[in-house]
Amino acid sequence: MIGLLGVSIFFSESMGFSAFKVYQLGVMIAFIMRFTGRFGIAETLNNLFLGCGILAIADVVAAFLMPDLVFVPTELRTLRFRGDLIAQTGTVSVIGLILLLTIKSDLPRKKFFFWAVTFGGVLVFSLARTSYLILLAFLILAVLKRPPIPVLRKVATLALLTVPFAADSLITALNAQRKVEDILTISGRLELWTHLIETTLAKGPWFGLGYAAASRIYGPEINPELGTAHSAFVEIYAGGGLVSLVAFLLIWAVLGWAILKLYLSRPGKTGFAIVGLFCASLFLNAVGGELQAEPTGVCFWCVVAAVVYLPFENLSPIAATLRSPLLTTAAQRPQES
Repeated sequence: MIGLLGVSIFFSESMGFSAFKVYQLGVMIAFIMRFTGRFGIAETLNNLFLGCGILAIADVVAAFLMPDLVFVPTELRTLRFRGDLIAQTGTVSVIGLILLLTIKSDLPRKKFFFWAVTFGGVLVFSLARTSYLILLAFLILAVLKRPPIPVLRKVATLALLTVPFAADSLITALNAQRKVEDILTISGRLELWTHLIETTLAKGPWFGLGYAAASRIYGPEINPELGTAHSAFVEIYAGGGLVSLVAFLLIWAVLGWAILKLYLSRPGKTGFAIVGLFCASLFLNAVGGELQAEPTGVCFWCVVAAVVYLPFENLSPIAATLRSPLLTTAAQRPQES
């Protein structure tokens, strides 16, 4: 896919920018794959949790000290805690909660409570409808499969039991801050996607109009404030054309099949974390995320790396110590000498 996006550089109206974005994407993927191969899936997810925690705390601190960095006007001319200039609050909070309830579920009670309040508070005040749906889907999957994670089972059951009572208050709060009719247009994204797709079909259906450059050039024609395609799928198609989109969809198909098998096997903490992150990546990439070096993109490529190294690691609830071939080889060297 990186190679196909590289071809789009020659069809771009901003070749230098497209080349940089493809290079940036390639470096990020290579780093995550190398890190996962060297240190294992669990360590990769631990660092993803740490990164989301730092960004969530930065959003909270900025809300009090530099509110212009994290608050944006809403459709109803109120302020929304979105964190655009630091990190999307809805994104980092939902990823952090998924990891907290899985790989970090054995934290000491005070630390667990601190992160639960931090991520939960940021998620609630973000008013991010997509992130709410992600968390709901994750909890439903936990209730249906009941993974061997006591904290997750309890939280999922309790949360789903309280949803009918809290839903009315949450919907009222959302309606006071965001337009209800925007749900049908996904906050204006449908018009943007239609314009980008039609432009790509007219000017470069096979190899696109330059990765990331196309949405920067043609997106503002719909809304001058838009700088991305607000969907990784549309970004790939507009930037790399049909051939790149097919490669991207194949990646998702392979991931989906691997994640389904993992979910049906009733995995432990790390395995169920991967399942949850796949759900988050699917929702976030579909309606707003990017594949570059931002939380949504890092989350997606961490899932890809985890699936690649699944055959080399045992993610059962009982044992989970087998590392990648890179670590195995390194551990055997002293014995061989």
